[in-house]
Amino acid sequence: MAFRVYDIRKTPPDTFPFYFLDANVWIYYLKPRSTLKREEQLYVRFVDGIIRLSDEHPDKPKFVWCSILLSEIINTLLRIDMKSRGMSDFKNQYRPSNFYRNSLSALVSDLQGFEPYIKLVEDGFTTMDVFNGLLMNFSPSVDFNDLYYVQLVRSMQGTAIVTNDGDFQFEDVPIVTLNTALLSL
Repeated sequence: MAFRVYDIRKTPPDTFPFYFLDANVWIYYLKPRSTLKREEQLYVRFVDGIIRLSDEHPDKPKFVWCSILLSEIINTLLRIDMKSRGMSDFKNQYRPSNFYRNSLSALVSDLQGFEPYIKLVEDGFTTMDVFNGLLMNFSPSVDFNDLYYVQLVRSMQGTAIVTNDGDFQFEDVPIVTLNTALLSL
C-alpha cells in the first residue's frame, strides 16, 4: 500500500470526478471569508475552482455527501456560532434562542445552494466490515468519522478526499491537502 497525497496548490479541480470534502474544508467554505487564515483560503479557492468547473460542465466534479458528513458540518457550524455568542449550553441555552433559529435557517439555505454540485451517497454501513475492519482499526490516533469516511471513499472509484486534517494518514486513498504532515508522507 502507498500514500496518495496531492498538494492542493498543484492539483487542478478536474483531477478527480468526485471530491469528498472533509468537514474542516466545508467549515472553511461556509465561514465568513474575512475570518479565514491564508491556508484556509487556499481550500476555499480549490472548492471555488470545482464549482466553476462544474458550472461550465455539469457532468464534471461533484462533491460527495453522506449523512455523517452532513451531520458533522451542521453540528460543528452551529456550535461555532453558539460559542461566538458567548453561550456554553447547546440544548438549554442556544437551541431555544433566536440566534439558533437564524443561524440554522441561514445554514440550511447555504447547504441547499450546493444541490447542483452534490452527489448523495449511501453511507454503506451495512456493507462495511464493521467488526473486523472499522472497529479493529479504530485507535487513539484515528478519529472514528475519518476512518469511516476512508472506508466509504475506498468503495467509490474516482473519489479523492480533501482535508486539512493531519491525522488523515490513510494509504491507498487519494488525499488532496495543504497539510504539511500529510504532504510529507
